[in-house]
Amino acid sequence: MMDAYSFDTSDNLAIKSYGLMFEAYKRFFKRVGVTAIPVEADTGVMGGSFSHEFMVPAEIGDDVNIGCGTITCNYAADKRKYKTKIGNRVFVGSDTQFVAPIEVGDDAVIGSGSTITKDVPAKALAVARGKQIIKENYQPKVNEVLMDPSEIMGSTIANVKNTIKKD
Repeated sequence: MMDAYSFDTSDNLAIKSYGLMFEAYKRFFKRVGVTAIPVEADTGVMGGSFSHEFMVPAEIGDDVNIGCGTITCNYAADKRKYKTKIGNRVFVGSDTQFVAPIEVGDDAVIGSGSTITKDVPAKALAVARGKQIIKENYQPKVNEVLMDPSEIMGSTIANVKNTIKKD
């Protein structure tokens, strides 16, 4: 979700700014080859006269529950778009990230907070979270502490790398 607020001095100027932003979003989606459908939205507690969300159709089966905060990462470093396909009767816990291309089979369950990077077979449970590690009385090593930018101003990348290696 992206919010935008206007500092325009009149309603007419705010309407003009909103129209320019709305058209910019439409051009962006067209440029990247994504079908996006503008849908009127609630302005919420911040108020205002108009609001839209751009919905992108997804391949999701019937009777699917997707927890809040779940996202699909469909673009890779190669700037190609990949698909996430979710089967029927899938339960996806909150705050899950799908890193496409992946497929989730029918009747699968995805644990909350998981980052899913591989296909999930039908009737499978997928939980993909890093183990929480607690180190009590932790003291970082010198090379784990970020350097003060003033220490490296004017240095070459090679000098900075050599300084880090020495520590």
